[in-house]
Amino acid sequence: MGLKLEVTIESCWRGSILDTVSKIAEFDLVAMKSFAGLLGLEFEKSQSITLTNKEKAFVWVAKTAENKYCFSISHNEKTLLTVKTEGNFYVETYLPDGKFYQFKLTGEI
Repeated sequence: MGLKLEVTIESCWRGSILDTVSKIAEFDLVAMKSFAGLLGLEFEKSQSITLTNKEKAFVWVAKTAENKYCFSISHNEKTLLTVKTEGNFYVETYLPDGKFYQFKLTGEI
């Protein structure tokens, strides 16, 4: 099983509780030819996700040779969020369209 980045968005709220989410994207991390030991998104660049207002946000994630994980989200050429961790992660945030998104790195090498 490899590493995957799953992106979901709010789907249904029950009062103040998020009841269900919908998956909008899933990306595999692959070995990067340009850097030995580095795993990242396909094509070695950020991948776009389409927000509900039709704008694009970009996600980037990598696993380094030292087993560190780096993740970022950008929109309109500005970094909105950066995470650096030593293991798989789960991040929740509101993006510029006002919707609640979840980003989860799952799997293992």
